[in-house]
Amino acid sequence: MKRLVVVLAVIGLLTIGVWAECCCSQDTLDRNLIWGGVPVPEVPSDQETSDEVVVLANETYIVGYSNTRMNPLWVCYRLSSCCNGGARPDFQWRSDCRTSACVCSDDFTHTIYHRAHMAPKEAMFQCYGILGIYESFLLSNACPQFGEFNSGIWRRLEQIIREEYAGAGRSLWIITGPVFDDSNGCGLVGKDEGFSHWPQNPVEVPDQFYKIIVDLGDEPEILAFLLRHSRETTTQTNSRTTTQRLEEAIVSVDLIEEATHLDFFPCLDDLLESKIESICASGLW
Repeated sequence: MKRLVVVLAVIGLLTIGVWAECCCSQDTLDRNLIWGGVPVPEVPSDQETSDEVVVLANETYIVGYSNTRMNPLWVCYRLSSCCNGGARPDFQWRSDCRTSACVCSDDFTHTIYHRAHMAPKEAMFQCYGILGIYESFLLSNACPQFGEFNSGIWRRLEQIIREEYAGAGRSLWIITGPVFDDSNGCGLVGKDEGFSHWPQNPVEVPDQFYKIIVDLGDEPEILAFLLRHSRETTTQTNSRTTTQRLEEAIVSVDLIEEATHLDFFPCLDDLLESKIESICASGLW
C-alpha cells in the first residue's frame, strides 16, 4: 500500500511538473493547438493603441491574455471525439504566474459573476485527461459571466460542440473569448453589498462572447457565434428556445473581427482567409 501511495504521488508531481515547465516557457507555441495562426490585435482608427496581448502556451490550449482588461481575449483549443473515461475531478481556481494582472479567485467571491471557463473543463478532460482539466482552472482561462448566462445558453453551446459535433467524429478547432464595448460596457466586477470593503482587482465584465468553430474536413467549414452577455434565461424569453437563440447568434468571422479588433487566421492564404471569414452559416450543423 505504501509503495502504491508513493507511485501515485510521483505521478502527480510529474504531471504538475509538466504544467509548471509550460508556465515558464514561452519560446515556442504548440502548433497542434492553433490553426491559421495566432490572432493578431488590430488598432481601431479611433484609438491610438490596441490591447496588449500576452500569449500563454499551455499543454492543452493557448491563450491571448490582456493584463489591462484582466481577461483572456481569445482561447484556442482542439476538440475531437476522443474520450477519457471515469469521474471528472474538479480543481481549485489558481492565479496564473505568467500574468501581471494578479487576478485571484477572491475577485469573484461575493459577486454575481461566475468564473467562466473559456477552454471548457468538460472538453479539456475528455480530450486531455487530468492535465487538461488541471490547466483549465487557471484564471487566465476565466472571464466573468452572469450565472444565468454561464449555466444557460453558454453551457448549452459548449455541450452541443462537445457531444453533437466532436462526438459525431468531427475534428474541430475552437477559438473563443469575450467582446468589450468601451462606449457602453458592463463595467467592472464588483462585490455584493456588505463586501464592498474587500480588496478587488478591476476585472472588466464583457458585453458579448464569441465562439468560432472550424471543421477542416475536406475543406474548412466555419460556424461562428456572437452572444450578448445578459442575465436572460430561456424561461424568460417565452417563445424563444435555446436553439432559436443560438441560431439567431450565428454570424460571420468578419463580424467578430470587427467587434473584437482581432485578426483571426492571419497565416492563411489571403484568398482562403477572406472566403471563410465572410461566410455566415445558415444554421446549426
